[in-house]
Amino acid sequence: MGRCELNLSDSLQCISLQNVECSSEWLYGLLITLSLLDHPVTCEMWDVVLQSTEQSNLDESHIPVSDLRSKLCSRDMSNIKILVVNGNMELFEILRETSIGILDLRSAE
Repeated sequence: MGRCELNLSDSLQCISLQNVECSSEWLYGLLITLSLLDHPVTCEMWDVVLQSTEQSNLDESHIPVSDLRSKLCSRDMSNIKILVVNGNMELFEILRETSIGILDLRSAE
């Protein structure tokens, strides 16, 4: 819930999200954090479900999604490979117009 404030290792090569329910704000934050790494990284998303806007707005530190989207789209994400298994339209809307290096879709709505 809320913003992603993970302190990821600088040597991180792969992160796997399996059966995760999160806000779009959190996922934007994670992707922005991954884009700050200076080397290739893989992000596996298995059955990631995004919460409705109403649920994610309960967090007091809410940042407008449009601001996060602009920030994500301005980041160089060419070092990021994303694997999506069982993705949905909300997830693909977040990934739209980004500079992701590789997007591997296994199954989607």
